[in-house]
Amino acid sequence: MKAVEWIKQAAKRGDAEAHLTLGEYHHDMNLYEKSLEEFSIAAEAGYAQAQYAVGWYYFYGLGVRRDFSEAVKWFYRAANQDCAEAYFYLGMCTMEGKGLVADPEEAKRLMRYGRTLNPNLAKDVERYLTDASFNEANQDAANQAATPQKRKFFPFGKSKEADADVEAEEIEPEPES
Repeated sequence: MKAVEWIKQAAKRGDAEAHLTLGEYHHDMNLYEKSLEEFSIAAEAGYAQAQYAVGWYYFYGLGVRRDFSEAVKWFYRAANQDCAEAYFYLGMCTMEGKGLVADPEEAKRLMRYGRTLNPNLAKDVERYLTDASFNEANQDAANQAATPQKRKFFPFGKSKEADADVEAEEIEPEPES
């Protein structure tokens, strides 16, 4: 555990990447409030994967009261830095009207753009858009504040750059009506 101590020291010196790493460590230890605290520090410093993680915690209500509007805010921040997983979750929120106005066409666009950033999301995107049972299972997980034993985080790290011919665009959350 000497490595963890070194990382903690780096975090105390203000190293945002160390906070991201500690967030992952605490998540794996099921210490959700502490994990969210560490991710929040890295998210405020601009780390896209930490911003996505904070959104994920609010989406599932781990270590915090579930709040879809807050989740969407953090997903937008991460998506504006081309975090593929954030686009996927923005698409889910947009499809289901969680935290913003439901818009199925916009939801599909967001998810498919996320897929161009990370082709590993292709199966999840297509299953979500075409398989009602997958869609229902995803809603059930969100409705039960899923635990990491049942639903693991997407792996953290730097967001992948898109090789596709899709132009990135700044996106802003739409107000709820």
